[in-house]
Amino acid sequence: MPNTEDHLSWFQSFRIGFLAIPLSFVAIPLYLNISDFYARNFALDLITIGSLLVLVRAIDLLQDPLIGKFSDQLSKRNFSHQKILRYACIFLAISFFAVFNPPHNLNSTQASIWFVVTLIITYTGFNFAVINFESLIALTAKNNQQRIYLNSTKEFLGLIGMILAFILPTIFAEDEQKSYLVLSLVFVSLIALFLTILLPKKLDDFTAKTSEKISLFSTFKDRNFVFFLTILTVNSVATSLPAANLNFFTRDVLEAENRLGWFLAIYFLSACFFIPLWKFCFNRFGLVKSWITAILGSVLTFIFAYFLNSETANLFYFVCLLSGAFLGADLIAAPTILGNISSQNPTTTSSYFALWNMMNKFGLMIAASGSLIILGFLGYHPGNSATANLDNVRLFYALLPCALKLCVIWLLIKFRNYEN
Repeated sequence: MPNTEDHLSWFQSFRIGFLAIPLSFVAIPLYLNISDFYARNFALDLITIGSLLVLVRAIDLLQDPLIGKFSDQLSKRNFSHQKILRYACIFLAISFFAVFNPPHNLNSTQASIWFVVTLIITYTGFNFAVINFESLIALTAKNNQQRIYLNSTKEFLGLIGMILAFILPTIFAEDEQKSYLVLSLVFVSLIALFLTILLPKKLDDFTAKTSEKISLFSTFKDRNFVFFLTILTVNSVATSLPAANLNFFTRDVLEAENRLGWFLAIYFLSACFFIPLWKFCFNRFGLVKSWITAILGSVLTFIFAYFLNSETANLFYFVCLLSGAFLGADLIAAPTILGNISSQNPTTTSSYFALWNMMNKFGLMIAASGSLIILGFLGYHPGNSATANLDNVRLFYALLPCALKLCVIWLLIKFRNYEN
């Protein structure tokens, strides 16, 4: 059997993929803790914070294709993705520290301005880093096996970063200011470690030497990509619905809010443990076939969450364990297949990953906003344990995501034929 890593050692893969730790680490407080932090420290009301977040996240969503195009244009001018990544990481480290360590004497208006400005800058740095990190991996890999290897390592390390981001605030829960200072310092240290020691001096990064004009929507000429982007968008909504409704499900359906941390820990640790298995399956049986198998397994497992209640809450540990086992396939397959598609047009690699990044955010927005609006319309209020309301929460947490995952399977079967 040939060497599937093709001269990529585990240490080389670790060095390239290490950035996934701080990038996954930083995403948790940015998306989960930012509202609570400014509400507690500057007495900003939730309506103000919510309105400001809509503005910031709209800018965050819309800037992705622009960042992708700009990165590709810089590549044309012999400014490699590796160099862009280096500057983006420095930019991100400084701005993230500013977001969670504002001056203490700000009034509510000044705090609102600080919140918006630093958060926009942070999201910009984060988007530049993520898009060019994914592009660098896609361009560094010489073949499909290397893409599987690099993406497996990257996603494993990314899960480690997420677990670390959940653990640290718990350790310092009694001192909120210290907690966020520690988070900031850990993140800056991880970025510094990557940039000064781990980032290889030379990578097989592609620098486009072409006079071809790069259009903002040139990637849409690639029909394979458009079809696959549709699959990724449906999958994003399916994956985001449980995340958006997890608090409602654990608190009101299971009445086990105090066990949420354990549920998440089992889920992500299971995903870490099973990533090597999915790496083997992708190399042995193929990307699409293995991914379809994993999605089907996740549906057969996760559908049981729909039937749980407060009396059977302990069974949710098994749902988390088994559904987490299938998560790794989702994490690895999408960027690997996208890397295969973008390899046919390496001058626009960043644009491919930028649009994927944008549609992931769009899927999360649809899942979070849509489920909240419909649940509210149906009469659900957080903390309300009426039977009809709990059935609606179960619907959005488990049943609808499973139905959408079945749609993803159908689309992937079509995609296999589409490729041929």
